[in-house]
Amino acid sequence: MSAAAPRVLVNATSGIGENLLAVPFLRELSRRWPGARVTAAVRFEAAAELFARMAPVEEVLVLDTVRYGTPAKLLGLIRRLRASRFDWCFNLVPANKAVKNVLAMASGASRIVAHGYDYAPLANLAFLAHKRVPIDTGLHDVEQNLTLLDAAGARPIGAPDLTIRFPVTEEEQAFARGWIDLAGLPARGVLGLHPGSSMELGMDAKRWPAESYIRLARELEDQRLAVVVFGGSDERELASELARRAGGAACVGLPLGRLAAMLEACRLVVSNDSFPMHLAAAVGTPVVALFGPTDPARTRPWSSASRVVRLELACSPCWNVRGIGRPFRCVNARLFECVRALPVEQALAACREMLAGSPG
Repeated sequence: MSAAAPRVLVNATSGIGENLLAVPFLRELSRRWPGARVTAAVRFEAAAELFARMAPVEEVLVLDTVRYGTPAKLLGLIRRLRASRFDWCFNLVPANKAVKNVLAMASGASRIVAHGYDYAPLANLAFLAHKRVPIDTGLHDVEQNLTLLDAAGARPIGAPDLTIRFPVTEEEQAFARGWIDLAGLPARGVLGLHPGSSMELGMDAKRWPAESYIRLARELEDQRLAVVVFGGSDERELASELARRAGGAACVGLPLGRLAAMLEACRLVVSNDSFPMHLAAAVGTPVVALFGPTDPARTRPWSSASRVVRLELACSPCWNVRGIGRPFRCVNARLFECVRALPVEQALAACREMLAGSPG
């Protein structure tokens, strides 16, 4: 790269799980372009904290591209972006969303690099990018993002570091120990369950039934693990009811670092395709990931200590790379059979396999 440090906008205005998967891209960007001044655009405050802990970025802009606010605020955002005079804008996956491509264009970046999709280029406004990289449906999103750097001429310097490890502080680990003690849970190991998911665009269709989680917890009683059910603030009722029926405790609405510490304290986490699933993997906890309409080839936990459990149906995954950005629409006569009919026995076998390989 030239002596003049490039100004780079990384458009990461997707879910926070995708933000976690973007960390290797940001690290590799800094390695290939030393001195680059990187601004990341995200949708959530927690994502700003995540990047501050894990990624070499100079600035994080928090904005909601779905519901940004008044026209005046939107114009103010555009002026702020253009004032930065970005040399490059990278649209991270998933990039087949019109609002994401409009944001990239509005930034005034000299060169926009994004993935190209083989459908609806007009509706997605994908043509606004100067350089379009064909999407590879066989790649995980971690690897998919790196192809944008290759297309920009940012040559690799040895093998890229693709690890994702969320740093948990001693204070946060102490909080987790105190929480477990205060909840009256025996110190014999914790089984973490996350039955929720985002509700946006109908993504609650990713949720394995609560009754299945309860059956799973009961089948694992021989492991003598204390059950902790995780959830966001909007999932309090779901988590509390499941915890009550599974004989455990609900842990909801924690800030990012404390949630990470609680997941780290678990011997095993069982979760739908969601941010807590990715965060559990990022703190090194074994994960059993339950997939239905979404594509594990794209968004499985980025960890060797994980197992994906899914039904092999002809129609699944339906919310694959072609479905991103659109509401779920099940074509199966047995609505969302892929996740609702996922057998407890299949998840149980994966849990026993992972527990057998983890320290008790």
